[in-house]
Amino acid sequence: MILGRNYRFAINNQAGVAVAVTLQARRWRFDATGALEWDAEAEVLNASGIASSATAWTTGAGIDNSGGKWLGADLELVVTPSASASGSVTLQIEHSTDGGGTWPTAGGGVVLGGATFSASAVAQTKSIRLE
Repeated sequence: MILGRNYRFAINNQAGVAVAVTLQARRWRFDATGALEWDAEAEVLNASGIASSATAWTTGAGIDNSGGKWLGADLELVVTPSASASGSVTLQIEHSTDGGGTWPTAGGGVVLGGATFSASAVAQTKSIRLE
């Protein structure tokens, strides 16, 4: 999956306790010579105290990719539960077709990955590649 012109990331927490989430991205594209070019790593989502909910989604800011034309990214997702957690935290990417004015209904993005907890309060770090 490529990044698209306008996109943002969304998190759903069903781990049973509040969680803190950070998402770092290092985007890539091909330059004019066809060589792979990497962007500097950037934080694209940082949220703490995300309550556990089957229906609520926390979203990052919309990202306008019309200038950079980045194709993909390596992502690092860190999920830290506030206490012993049992359940999952899901990461999605959402795309806007009208320049960032309208976004999918909550939960209507594409699932990229996440973290699953089984009676644990230990933070999890996940690597996700968008190609």
